[in-house]
Amino acid sequence: MRHYKFLVFTKPVNGREQEYDDWYQNIHLRDLVTVPGFKSAQRFRLKKTYQKPLNGDEPFDHMAIYDIETDNLDGVLAGMKRLSGKVVISDALDLPASSAVFYEEYGAVVSSPDP
Repeated sequence: MRHYKFLVFTKPVNGREQEYDDWYQNIHLRDLVTVPGFKSAQRFRLKKTYQKPLNGDEPFDHMAIYDIETDNLDGVLAGMKRLSGKVVISDALDLPASSAVFYEEYGAVVSSPDP
């Protein structure tokens, strides 16, 4: 079974952050993990920028990481498309400012030697 990370970078519409947070955490994550292949989902909020993107854009304020296990990534994408007509996408999400990418696990995990 192959392992993937689906990284989704988003922004809320200005002034609608609370509505965006409530929808994303309590509705959207739960909807997506119903797609076969999705195993878990977690959100992250930007705390500090170490290095700006090469294109000069500001980094996204919000990121979600989904863990996916599948031998058929196209099947997972098809499941997402089938789901898209059945779920609510909040208009508190600045959808045109969003970005999403899939990464396949490529190397072994390296852990700290500290106990």
